[in-house]
Amino acid sequence: MKYLILSIAYILIFYSSEALIAQDLNSTDINSIKKNAANNDNEVSVDAKIIEVYGQQFMDNNPELFPIFRNFILERIEFKTEAQSPDEKYPKLSSFGLRNKNNPSLSRDLSFDNNTFNPLKYNISAFEPLTQIIRFDNSDILIIVKPYNNQNKSN
Repeated sequence: MKYLILSIAYILIFYSSEALIAQDLNSTDINSIKKNAANNDNEVSVDAKIIEVYGQQFMDNNPELFPIFRNFILERIEFKTEAQSPDEKYPKLSSFGLRNKNNPSLSRDLSFDNNTFNPLKYNISAFEPLTQIIRFDNSDILIIVKPYNNQNKSN
């Protein structure tokens, strides 16, 4: 019985101290911590996509390409859901070859998953001055590639 009371007291003290600490942090700090963690996770995921296509050795020898490819994936690729019309003229993703020179084991995506789709796998031009719209085969997904702006390289 004595240990039960001590355990309850310890738990109450622990949780009340946690509540006091949480009150000291304002919500902006917590939101920025969460946002930074999400950005770090996203950047790691993007870097993994780059390395999947080009390989670690190539990227080690060309580190200036990381910001260009990150920008391409994070800022210039969007997805939109739109039913295919009978007279649609958008090229299908299957009409783009695979960029598998550095990784011959790359394969096409059979279904669309926003979290795992890697546009770098396909021979989609990253340096077009105009917007490109590509249909993911047999789906309602459009891949929108925003134009490349040489003066405004970000990341």
